[in-house]
Amino acid sequence: MLGFAAYWYVMDWPAKATFVTPEEKELITARLGADSDAVADESVSWKNVSGAMKDPKVWLYGACFHTLSLPLYTLSMFLVRYHRFDDTGPGY
Repeated sequence: MLGFAAYWYVMDWPAKATFVTPEEKELITARLGADSDAVADESVSWKNVSGAMKDPKVWLYGACFHTLSLPLYTLSMFLVRYHRFDDTGPGY
């Protein structure tokens, strides 16, 4: 129910918001423009890619992410398969 109400209440851009003043709309639009990565033109080059691949923090982040997410996905996918949650016994 709340999701349906939020569809009509939550505005997707400041110009559509009826509860802020025109000055606040300008301020919000300027902040969104300055903060948004979508408006910045950043082209991808092989130099930037090779620089990222040489950065040990990228590899450390990848190792941490996969080390932490692998057990969670393993439990969520295989725990239900091997264990029944009723009185019939193990589900091997």
